[in-house]
Order: sequence, then structure tokens, then C-alpha cells
Amino acid sequence: MSALAHGAGREPPINEVIGGDWWDARRGADRKRAAERQHESAAVQRARRLLDNSVSLERAWAELNDPRNRPTPQVTIEAIMYCVGERGVAALAEPGNKERLKTCDAAAKRQIRERIARLTRERGEP
Repeated sequence: MSALAHGAGREPPINEVIGGDWWDARRGADRKRAAERQHESAAVQRARRLLDNSVSLERAWAELNDPRNRPTPQVTIEAIMYCVGERGVAALAEPGNKERLKTCDAAAKRQIRERIARLTRERGEP
């Protein structure tokens, strides 16, 4: 259809100009992209959220540098386990180890509990 068929000076509807096949392909691509994003890791989703224009640089910086958003370093776990290996379970009551335990996330605490249980079984301690 020509532009004159729609009235003088009026543009034809966009789907007549581009064609329905293009719009169908576009919608299909959008659905595929949405499905792929559902399977992205939490880290990728977090990065996408922080890169959004609505998130300020200060907020993104604070979230990325907040120690609560990072796993406990393995060296912290090893330091606690070294003390427990040398001085027994009583080492957990020492101020340095109490402070280390405060900074541990749930996964690190679980690992420490499991390793202490295995260590006490190996040593035959109650």
C-alpha cells in the first residue's frame, strides 16, 4: 500500500512497512533471551542488576566491597583449624578465634564444624 492510500501526508503503519515476519522474529528473540537469563548464575544476575542505570556508583561500590557479600577466605578457616589442631576445641574460646568465627559465613562455619567433628573422631576425643 502506498502512503497516499492512508491519507495525504500520513505514514503507513509500521508493520506494513517492515512486515509481520520481522516482528515475529523479534518477539521470538526476546523470548529466547528471557529464557536464557533465567538460567544465569546469581553472580551474573547481580552484575546485571548493579550495571542498571538506576543503581548509583556509590551503591554498587558499597555492595561489591561489603565483606558480607563475599565468602569467608579459606585462610581464615585454616587459621581456626590450625589452632584447634594445636590446642584442641578450647582454642575456639580464644579471643582471636572468636573474632575470626564472627566473620565466617554459614558455609565456612559448617566446614569448620565438620572438620572439628572429623578431627575429634580421629583422635578419639568425646
